[in-house]
Amino acid sequence: MDDILDRVTDKKLKGKNLYPIEDDFFVKVIDLAKQLKRDQLSLLANTCMFDNRLYIDAYGAFHICEKMNEKFPIGDIHNGFNYSRMQDIIYEFTELIRSNCLDCEARFLCTRCYIHFARNGKFEMNDSFCRKKKQYINKLEKIIQLYEKGVLK
Repeated sequence: MDDILDRVTDKKLKGKNLYPIEDDFFVKVIDLAKQLKRDQLSLLANTCMFDNRLYIDAYGAFHICEKMNEKFPIGDIHNGFNYSRMQDIIYEFTELIRSNCLDCEARFLCTRCYIHFARNGKFEMNDSFCRKKKQYINKLEKIIQLYEKGVLK
C-alpha cells in the first residue's frame, strides 16, 4: 500500500492524470486526512441513532439495524418503541466509549458501530476491533508527508 501511495503521489506532484482507481485511492487518503483534523470526539459517531435504520424481524420485534437483530430489541409491533430501552442503549454505549476511547490515538478514525461492541446483551470493549483501527495510525506518517509535499492542503 505504501508503494502504491508513493507512486500515486509522484504522479499527482508531476501533474499527471490519475487512473480512476488511483484517484479513488487518493480520495480515501484525503478523507482520512479530513478525519484527523477533527478536534472533538463524537461518542456516537457512525452509530445508528434509531432514526436512519430499523430492522423488524419475522416476529415483529424492532431492532436497531439488521446487524443488531436479537441482541438489543427496542420494541415490537404490538407495543411500539421502548423509549426507555433506547435511552439505556445510548447511555450504556456512550459510557463505554467515554471510559475507554477518549485518549485512544485512533479515536477520530474509528467507526464505532454498535455491532463491534455488542456482547451477550451488553456492550463491551472489543480488543480485536480496536487493534485493527489503531493500525491506521501507521499511515499518519504518509499523510504528514503528503502535506509536506503539498499534495494535500
